[in-house]
Amino acid sequence: MFLYIIIGFIIPWILGVYLFIKMPKLIIIFEPIGIAIAFLINTVGFNYFWRLKHSYNELSLSALPFDLGMYPILTCLFIFSIYY
Repeated sequence: MFLYIIIGFIIPWILGVYLFIKMPKLIIIFEPIGIAIAFLINTVGFNYFWRLKHSYNELSLSALPFDLGMYPILTCLFIFSIYY
């Protein structure tokens, strides 16, 4: 689980801080959208289709670092690349 936190949350947020310094409006607008989409897709996916190595009673709990870190930051990064 510690590896999931580092890869899925800490490393993407280092990039997220850089994006926030460059364009704060982008992060403020698209971060909540990315989090909502990540939670929706991962909740359905973890309950029916896939799983991670560490599993809890609530199946989508193991994807929490990815839902709050990697997927929303990738959403903002893609929008940032479209903008430029």
